[in-house]
Order: sequence, then C-alpha cells, then structure tokens
Amino acid sequence: MFSAIRSESVNSEAIGKLHNITYLISPDKLCVHEQLVTIYGETEERPDLQASIVANGIIKPLVTSRRTGANVVISGKCRLQIARNLGLETVPVEFRDYSSWEQEVQDILLENQERKVKTTFQKIGEAITREGLEANAAKKRKGRRKHSCPQELGQARDKAATAVGMSGRSYEDGKKVWHFISDLR
Repeated sequence: MFSAIRSESVNSEAIGKLHNITYLISPDKLCVHEQLVTIYGETEERPDLQASIVANGIIKPLVTSRRTGANVVISGKCRLQIARNLGLETVPVEFRDYSSWEQEVQDILLENQERKVKTTFQKIGEAITREGLEANAAKKRKGRRKHSCPQELGQARDKAATAVGMSGRSYEDGKKVWHFISDLR
C-alpha cells in the first residue's frame, strides 16, 4: 500500500523530491487548508470514520502541501480532527508538490469528489469554488481567443452545478442562501 513509512524529521527540500512516500507526522505540526474549512466547515461529526480509525487506525494518508512552507492539509481534515480528539501522536501524511493555490483547491475538490456524505451546504460550497476556479481560468483564456461563442456563456455556473448534482437554477438559489449563512459565521 505504501512505498515507505518513516517517522523522522524531514527537511523541506527533500520532501519536494519525494513521491508516494508516507511519513508519520504529529497532528500538531499540521494545519488545515482554508478552502477545506470554507467548503466543509470547521468541524464535522463523522462517527463511522471515528469508529474505523479507532479499530483500524488511519488507513488513507492525509494529503499535505508544502507550497507555503507549512504542512497544509489538502485532504484529511476529518481524519486530522479525529486524530487530535483521540490524542494520536502521529498521523500518516503524503506530501505533494503544488505550484499554486488554484492547484491545491483543484486537488481539494478532486480528493473529496467521492465523499459519500455531503450536506447541501457543502455541495454548494464546492460548486462556488469550482465556479470561481473556472472564472479565473476563463479570464486567462479570454485574451487568447478571437471570438466568444454564445453557447459558452454561463457554462461555468452550469458545469459547477452539474458537478455537484444540481441544476443551474437550484445552484443559483442555493448560492444566495450559502452566502447569507457564510456571512453569519
């Protein structure tokens, strides 16, 4: 399953060259990506996951970015939360190289794509994030194309809605509620 498991101090330059190696890291040395919190919330109750971790340990390593110099969790917020609550001394972590915030966020969405339990609030948060990424990519493409096709207008919204199993209209309505609730936080 793992290429190697090492529980040791690792210098950050070496981490950038490693792939498919899992390290055991103290949960205290990890922080959660801001977008994970924005989409999925600060904490979640996941009793089935907690029972699995108690019985089997953490099977799937947390995915962590070192782009900013910190150990930023891209995937595994709930596993990290449970590990901290259980007082685990180490958690398995896979380090990945990311060149941008956008790459990290794309991986957050990809890593959570098959997540079985998502609230409507979380789905809309994912769609808003996808729409934002697509809008940024469209701005970059804008100068490179000569003509804008009418059928391309509104595609970012519809793609984002479809990705989370909603119609464009339901997503638009839900987005208003999502922003209202987020502003209350």
